[in-house]
Amino acid sequence: MRKPLAIIPARGGSKRLHKKNIALLDGKPLLVWTIESAMASGIFDTIRVSSEDEEILKTAESAGALPFERPANLSRDDITLTHFLAETLKNFDFTGGGYTDLYLLLPTSPFRRGTTIVHAWEFYLNSGAGGLMSIINVPHPPQWALTIDNTALKPLYPADYEKSRMDLTPAYMHDGGHIIADINKFLQTGNFLGLHPAAFPSPEDETIDINTEIDLKWAEFLLQNGLYRK
Repeated sequence: MRKPLAIIPARGGSKRLHKKNIALLDGKPLLVWTIESAMASGIFDTIRVSSEDEEILKTAESAGALPFERPANLSRDDITLTHFLAETLKNFDFTGGGYTDLYLLLPTSPFRRGTTIVHAWEFYLNSGAGGLMSIINVPHPPQWALTIDNTALKPLYPADYEKSRMDLTPAYMHDGGHIIADINKFLQTGNFLGLHPAAFPSPEDETIDINTEIDLKWAEFLLQNGLYRK
């Protein structure tokens, strides 16, 4: 029997949008959007929110999540999400709660629905893979990227630059919506891609990833114009 451990990492520091994890969207902190979606999924016995910021921890608790303080040595800008999760799991008795898998939910994806969390979990279980990552198409083919050589533009991938889109290998990117990992396998590999994760296509209207003020305003626009329904 597989059992997912929900972790929402919500560090207080943010360079591009101050305290973005509790920035208000339609009057509600981004973090709360994710907590409510996780609760609506019905697949988690608790939702754990990690932060070094007291305001964020209080926001999480008020929304019904279980806050736990993120150590200062894991709150620096140079600490990767993978490093944070590996260290957190090493110091957490996940076996005592019967947890077999980590389900990571980033608060910067507020439009993620509870039903999609369930679909992603079922997709992961049926795939037999060691992990799952949600994906979207890269809007601009990376094979058409340019670089600068002594002020002159040149193709980053010369062999593919003149090819039409249909002749290029499709490229994808993680949208921030869903990451699932077999806990034991993740602790062995130390990274998500080493798990050969299943690719889960995110619903188009859930893929907004808020990291800047413009992202936030765009999300507000989508809500106000009925292009996303809660």
